Amino acid sequence: MENYGVELDGHMLTVTLERASKEWLRQMGREIKARARVLCPVGTGALKRSISVRMVRDGKGVQVVAGHKKGKGPVFYAHMVEFGTRRARAHPFLRPALEAVRLRAMGKLRDIAERDLR
Repeated sequence: MENYGVELDGHMLTVTLERASKEWLRQMGREIKARARVLCPVGTGALKRSISVRMVRDGKGVQVVAGHKKGKGPVFYAHMVEFGTRRARAHPFLRPALEAVRLRAMGKLRDIAERDLR
């Protein structure tokens, strides 16, 4: 029915959903971003502030990104926080945020797909 994929590449999380409206994708991205900011460990707050949402070029997906900050250089350690290092344990915040929103989001997607089929 729906095509759902998650690509975790370093510190970038891409959620691609086919047959969904752009507004729905933006809303899902905002929900994941909000949840990630709640779960993000805070030292200086730079990592938390670096979490952002952007649409994928083809309009069929949304990216929730941590660690990229325009104008001030990247917050280079986002992937180290998410996955850990050999010296520091992981403090995942992007993947749990996606999981927290995923079930509700899939229900919304199902509703949109059923509406479009009518």
